[in-house]
Amino acid sequence: MGDLTLMFVLVLFLPYGFMGASSSENDLILCKGLMFDGVEWSGDTDHIIGSGSSCDPYLISNLGFDLRSGTGIKIMNSSKHIVIHHVGLYYGNGSTAIKLLNSSNIVIRNVLSFRCWMGLEIGDSTDLTIENATIYGGYNGITIHRSSNLEFIGCSSTYNNANGMIVNDSERIRISHCLLEVNSPRLGSDQGLLIHNSSFIEIDRTAVMMNYGTGILITGEEGSASDGIVMKNCTIDNNVDGIRCEGGSLSIFDTTFSSNTHGIIMFDSTGSTIDGCLFKDNHRALSLYDSERTMITSSKFQSNDGSISLKDSINNTIASNEFRNDTDHSIIIGRYGPERDASSQNIIMDNHFIDHRGLRDCTLDMGCDNYWNGPDKGNRWSDHLGPDNDGNGFVDSPRMIPGLAGSSDTLPLASLYPEENERDMEGPSIDLIFLFSSITIAFSLLSLIIVSLRWRGRSSRDT
Repeated sequence: MGDLTLMFVLVLFLPYGFMGASSSENDLILCKGLMFDGVEWSGDTDHIIGSGSSCDPYLISNLGFDLRSGTGIKIMNSSKHIVIHHVGLYYGNGSTAIKLLNSSNIVIRNVLSFRCWMGLEIGDSTDLTIENATIYGGYNGITIHRSSNLEFIGCSSTYNNANGMIVNDSERIRISHCLLEVNSPRLGSDQGLLIHNSSFIEIDRTAVMMNYGTGILITGEEGSASDGIVMKNCTIDNNVDGIRCEGGSLSIFDTTFSSNTHGIIMFDSTGSTIDGCLFKDNHRALSLYDSERTMITSSKFQSNDGSISLKDSINNTIASNEFRNDTDHSIIIGRYGPERDASSQNIIMDNHFIDHRGLRDCTLDMGCDNYWNGPDKGNRWSDHLGPDNDGNGFVDSPRMIPGLAGSSDTLPLASLYPEENERDMEGPSIDLIFLFSSITIAFSLLSLIIVSLRWRGRSSRDT
C-alpha cells in the first residue's frame, strides 16, 4: 500500500510513481463523493501534486465535492505534509466534510463546507493550521478532540443547528480573527464555542455573536476544569450568556460585551482577570458565584441594567473601572443563604460612578467585611463630590453603602476624572469583523461556483 490513497466512490489507487518510494499501510487520505464518470484519477492531474515532504507537500486543490453520505476528505494516521486548498464540500446531510484523525503537518486554506452534517472534525491530531475556512449550515460546525497545537485563522462557523465549534480534551489551540455567529437557532441550548476539559486556549480578535444559546461555554468534569483560557480584542454580542465559565480561570483583555443577557457569568472560578473591557447594554454585565481572587480592572460599564454582582464570592478586587448610566445596582454584593461572610474580603476602590439612572442606589452590600476604599483613596461618586473644606482632595464625609453590611467609602474622592483623561473604550469594531467575515464567506461561495463549473466543463469534454 502506498503513502497516499484516494477513493472516489470506488477505490482508486494512485500510481506508485506519485506515491513515492517509501510505503506505509497506515497513511490514508480518503476523498469520497467526487464523480469522474469511471475514469481513474492518474498521478499527472494538476489537482494533486507534491511528494509529502515539508519542502514539497501534497497539494489537494481546486475540487468540488457534492456529498450525499460518508466523508468528503478523510486523513488518518498520517505525518505527511499536506495542503488542502480551494476545496468546496456541500450538501452532505449526515456527512463530515473534512475529517482529520491521528494526523499532523496539515494546512487547510480557503475551504467551504456548505450544509454538511459536520464541517471539520479533528481527533488525536497535532500541528494543524486552518485558514479562511467557512463552515455554514451544518449540525456541529467544527469539533476538536484530544488534539494540540492547532491554529484557526480567519475562519467562520455560522448558522449551524448545534455548536459553532467544540474544543474537548485539547490544549494549545489558537483562534484568531474568526466569526462564530447564529448557531443553535433551532435547539437554542448549544454554543457558539464550547470549551470542555481543555487548557491554554487563546482567542484573539474573534466575534461571537447572535448565538441562541451561550456564546462561549467553558466547562469541565469535576477535578478537570478548563484553565489557561485567554481572550483579547474580541466582540461578544447579542448572545444569551456571552461567556459562561464553570470552574477554572479566565483572562480577558480589551473585549467588548454588548446586548447579552449576561455578559460574563462565572461559577467556582479562581484567579481570573478581566481588564480593559467594555460592557454595554447588557441585562447583567458580570456575575460571580462562589468565585475568588478575581481582578476586575480598568474596564468600562455603560448602560447595563446591572453591572457587577458578587454572590458567595471572596477576595475579589474591583478597581479603576467606570460605571455610567446603569439602571440597577452597578455593584451588588450578595449571598445565597444566611451566611453573610460568604461574600467578604472584597476590595472596591478607585472606581468612577457616574450618572446612575436607577431608582435604587448604584451599590448594595449584603455581605460583610468588604472594603470600599484602599489605604490611601476610595472611589469617585458623581452624587457625592463634596464638601471638601480642607482641600485635601477627599470629601469630608464618608459615602455610605446601602445594605446589611453597613459599609462605607471612608475616602471618597472629591473630583471626577478630568475629561481629557478618560480612556477610549470603544473595543474592537463589530463592523470590521463583519466586513472581514463577509469577504471570506463571499470568496468561499464564489470559489465553490467556479470549481463546480470547472468540473462540469471537464465532464462534458470527457464525454
